[in-house]
Amino acid sequence: MALKTYNQNCGLARALDILGDRWTLLVVRGLLGGPLRFSALQAQLPGIGANLLADRLKSLSHHAVVTKGDGQQGEYRLTEKGEALRPVVLGLARWGRGFAPGPTARSHPAWTMFNFEAAFRPERAAELAGLSAVIEFRLAQSVFHLVIRNQQCRALPGAAVSPDVRLISGSEQMLEKGARVQIQGDASVFDRVRPCFAL
Repeated sequence: MALKTYNQNCGLARALDILGDRWTLLVVRGLLGGPLRFSALQAQLPGIGANLLADRLKSLSHHAVVTKGDGQQGEYRLTEKGEALRPVVLGLARWGRGFAPGPTARSHPAWTMFNFEAAFRPERAAELAGLSAVIEFRLAQSVFHLVIRNQQCRALPGAAVSPDVRLISGSEQMLEKGARVQIQGDASVFDRVRPCFAL
C-alpha cells in the first residue's frame, strides 16, 4: 500500500497522514458506536463505494486504529488507539454543530446517537453532584441509550437493560419542531440531565 504523507515532524501532520483522507473520520465515527460488519458500516455512509470503504479500513488497520474479527463476516472494531480518537471526533462534531446543515442534508439513526453524545457538556454535569442516569431513546426505527456517569456520557446502540427513563418518538429527529415525544418512567431524570446537553 502506497502511503501518502505530509512528511512533517509535527503530531498534527502525522495524524492527518492517517486520518486526513475523505471519509476516514466518518468511518471512525461509525465504529465509535461499536463493532460493525462491512455492510452495516457502509449503510451508515451513503455515497461511499465498497472499494473506497475497503481502502479506508485497510489503511486504518495498517495503522492499528481498526481491527477485524475472525472470519469473512467478522466485524470491524476500533482498537485502543482508535478508541482514543473519541474525544477528538466528538470535539470536531461539537465544533461542526456551529454551522447550519445544507438544505439537502440527510439523517441517519447512528448519526443521531453520535450527536447526542457529542452534545454532552461535562462541565455542566459537574455542577450536578452525583449525576447518574440511563436514558433510552426509541426514535422511529432506531433504539439507543445514553449512560451518564462521572461527568461522562456514552451513547450505545440498542435497548438499555433497565433505563431510568425512556423517550419514544415517531421522528428520528426528536428535537425537531412539532415532534411528539412520549416519556415512560421517571420524567424528572430527563429534566435533570437535559441542561447537560447543548441541543
